[in-house]
Amino acid sequence: MSEPLLSIENLITRFPTKRGRLTAVDGVSLTLERRETLGLVGESGSGKSVLGLSVMRLVQPPGMIEAGSIRFAGTSLLDLSTDEMRRLRGQRLAMIFQDPTATLNPVLTIGEQIGEVLRWHLPSIGPAELRERVVEMLDRVGIPNARQRFGDYPHEFSGGMQQRVIIAAALILNPALVIADEPTTALDVTVQAQILDLLRRLKDGEPETAIVLVSHDLGVVGEMCERIAVMYAGNLVEVAPADDILDDPKHPYTVGLIASIPRLDREVGALNPIPGRLADPVTPPPGCKFHARCAHAFERCRVERPVLKTLVPGRQVACHLHD
Repeated sequence: MSEPLLSIENLITRFPTKRGRLTAVDGVSLTLERRETLGLVGESGSGKSVLGLSVMRLVQPPGMIEAGSIRFAGTSLLDLSTDEMRRLRGQRLAMIFQDPTATLNPVLTIGEQIGEVLRWHLPSIGPAELRERVVEMLDRVGIPNARQRFGDYPHEFSGGMQQRVIIAAALILNPALVIADEPTTALDVTVQAQILDLLRRLKDGEPETAIVLVSHDLGVVGEMCERIAVMYAGNLVEVAPADDILDDPKHPYTVGLIASIPRLDREVGALNPIPGRLADPVTPPPGCKFHARCAHAFERCRVERPVLKTLVPGRQVACHLHD
């Protein structure tokens, strides 16, 4: 079998704090195949975004990747120089950030900001060709009157249109891997559906592109992804095909996530939140990090941390209940 497009092994990313070292990603191992769409889900603070930033080598100091490996298309990303990583970003690797207002420069036009990707990676491109390629990409992501809007500024676009601009900048060079970090969080339901449909159509049009969709919304990833990886407090607790996760979750945390989703067939006010709070990333509890919130915890859970094990081919879970 061919090597996965992305292979992460025992990755650890930490940030120093006044209370001690905060472990945001704690020994994560994960693979992504070519043309696959993988959903990465979990509560806020579970380490999803930091995992994406670690793959892109965008963790800002004093945070750092302390251990592990990240291989992309056979290349060890952690062994590349800063300049070598810059050449990969935008061309082979791209990231769609969750807040377009914080990503776009308010004093540069949309055309200038998307065109910067082309100028950096294709220094010989002429102004006319650059403009045509940017306009074509704006049209592909659904910006009306793309040619006229090339010279507009970010404040002249709605939130949904700004997110489309971010997607255009990420995909203009047809990267092999796109990490979409909560791309619909700040958008209303109608615009969210449009953005998800846009990502699906763009991926179908670029059959070599793989997507990691970072989200806390299981409904979104269930609609978009072939496989789902569930994170809790920096660890992967379950990885399986999307239908298996949604129809028959194996880890108590995944069960809790699905049960907490509001449903129309429940009576008003019948919400099922997961009790307790996310484990402290600076001083995590011994044993399973989820045991204090788990109704099925027993003594072994309190003293021994479970590791991700294969139940059946393609399905992994980190829980002592399944030993």
